[in-house]
Amino acid sequence: MLANLDFLKSFTKGDVEKLNKYISIFIDTVQQKDIEIKKALEDKKKEVIKIHVHTLKSQCRYMGLNNLEPLILQIEEACGLEDSSLDAIAEQLSTLLANLNQAILELGEVIQKK
Repeated sequence: MLANLDFLKSFTKGDVEKLNKYISIFIDTVQQKDIEIKKALEDKKKEVIKIHVHTLKSQCRYMGLNNLEPLILQIEEACGLEDSSLDAIAEQLSTLLANLNQAILELGEVIQKK
């Protein structure tokens, strides 16, 4: 599993309903950001991409997806550089979104098991 739910389990004090609620919020947020990021990429708006990716950083921490933080930081940095390649950013975004979508699948199974 990509996500390490130890922090979230501790944060929710083992309350399954709260755990499921936070996982559902994460899933909804990632799905919405996926759409917004792809639109910003299509519109070639690096600053908008940077904002959306930054929002995902804290969401990933709550879900124990700390392994994605270096990639998120790289994307944020690249989006802040005037001469950065949009193609390179798109490649990094593809990797990030693929990982997030895999995490969504896995977390969806966690909710169903409860």
